Amino acid sequence: MPPPTDVKAYAALASEFYFAYAGFSGVLGFAANKIPKSKVSGWISSKVFNKLDRNVQSKMVAAISKGIVSPKANNGIIKLAASEVKKTGYTYKLKILGKGGDIRIYGNRGSNGHFLFDKLGSH
Repeated sequence: MPPPTDVKAYAALASEFYFAYAGFSGVLGFAANKIPKSKVSGWISSKVFNKLDRNVQSKMVAAISKGIVSPKANNGIIKLAASEVKKTGYTYKLKILGKGGDIRIYGNRGSNGHFLFDKLGSH
């Protein structure tokens, strides 16, 4: 299933790393003030992104666009419980259901509001 039409994946050079970008049409770059408050943007490091099946890649990009969701029965960004934060060193994870649903990608939210997911894991 392809991601929603307003979500695109981009490759961008940032701080010497390539990232897969998930955001909304017309919202590119690093300036947090350019992102509408109701929209979420994030990055999956290409090192992690390229290890994923193409279908799972699309689902992960779509999950970022959904933003922060409750941890049960949802695709999206999950805020980790304190015990998971202590265990992983990350504050958020990407979660998808169905094919690839056992994959988690951990990340943090930067001071600019963007999420950066760069650690591959499972549940």
